[in-house]
Amino acid sequence: MREQVKLHLILISVGTALSLFSLFSILAFTTPESAAALILFFLYLTIFLSTLGLFLLLGLGLRLKFAPGIYAKLLETSVRQAALLAVLVTVSLLLQASSLLLWWFELTLILLLICIEIFFSVE
Repeated sequence: MREQVKLHLILISVGTALSLFSLFSILAFTTPESAAALILFFLYLTIFLSTLGLFLLLGLGLRLKFAPGIYAKLLETSVRQAALLAVLVTVSLLLQASSLLLWWFELTLILLLICIEIFFSVE
């Protein structure tokens, strides 16, 4: 079981590192202000994947250290919460790029994601 946990962490770390590399490559070799729609799609996709991986590693690491339990349950919770946080970051950046990011819309998005988390966390 311990080897399987290490394998999961290695695979998640490699995937996160690759998405961070592609994110920095997109930012280094293109200008997002004048980029085509396909480049913007890949930019936001890599932002989503990078934040997903970072939040997943952070959440899973903290859960394994401070709240030991069944690994599958910890991984499920970490993936769900990391996905919700990655959606929040990506949608917020999309709205900011479109000059549509307003405090009340951000608050509505946060409340929607909290409702989704409560729905899935109630057993």
